[in-house]
Amino acid sequence: MTFDLVIVQPFHICHINWASRIPHFKKLEFRDQKALIRNGYTELFILTLALQPRNQCDGMNYEAERERLEHYVTADVMDKIQEMQPDLTEMGALKAIILLNPDSRGLVYPEQVHAIREKLYAALEAYCKVLNSFYQYYTSAYNTD
Repeated sequence: MTFDLVIVQPFHICHINWASRIPHFKKLEFRDQKALIRNGYTELFILTLALQPRNQCDGMNYEAERERLEHYVTADVMDKIQEMQPDLTEMGALKAIILLNPDSRGLVYPEQVHAIREKLYAALEAYCKVLNSFYQYYTSAYNTD
C-alpha cells in the first residue's frame, strides 16, 4: 500500500506526537521507538481512519483519505472496525496495543515491549469489565419490565 507523502505526512506527525505521550513508550530505547512507529503505522492509520473519519490533524482530509484507503482495505474490514464503537479510552488502549507490538522488526528489546503490552491488555480488560458491570447495573436498575 502506498500513499502520497504529502497526504500521509500529517498523520505521521500526529502518530509520532501521540506515541511520544505514552508514558512507557518514552522509556523505550530510541531505536525501539522508531521501529515500533515504522511497523505500526499502517494498522494505526487504518484504525484511525475507520473510527475517526471526520477528525482533522494538521489539515489532513480524513474523508478523502478514508475513501482512498477503502480501495486497499475491503469495506467489510472497515465496517467491522466501525461496529466496535470504542470510547476514547478503549480507542487509546487499542492504538497503544497495536503500536507496542513485540514482534516488530528491528526491536532491540522486544521483551520490554511485550511487558508493556501485557500491562495494556490487563488495563483494557479491567476497564471493559467495569464498563460491563456499570452497563448491567444501569440496564437492570432502569428496566421497567
